[in-house]
Amino acid sequence: MKSAKKFNYITPRDFLDFIGHFVHLNQEKKSELEELQGHLNIGITKLKNTERSVAELGEKLKLYSKQLYDKQNEVNVKMSSLTLESTKVSERQKIAEKTKLILEE
Repeated sequence: MKSAKKFNYITPRDFLDFIGHFVHLNQEKKSELEELQGHLNIGITKLKNTERSVAELGEKLKLYSKQLYDKQNEVNVKMSSLTLESTKVSERQKIAEKTKLILEE
């Protein structure tokens, strides 16, 4: 048997159609990539804004932590002074009660 020889000829019209299809496909892929790049840029912008917000909140937290520490120290000082005063008052009450008992006798 003889093998059938078939030749595929490319005409100028076929070549122009091929180029047109290639250009169309190239534009389509380019627009898809630009759309994806736009989404990525929006995401990066949001991440940068979030990073900036977190840094600002961190600074505020440091400030508030220092203020809280100072207030806690003030409370501790006042609490110890109140405890001391309370002790003095209870001692005075005991003395007053003793004096009252002595006077009653």
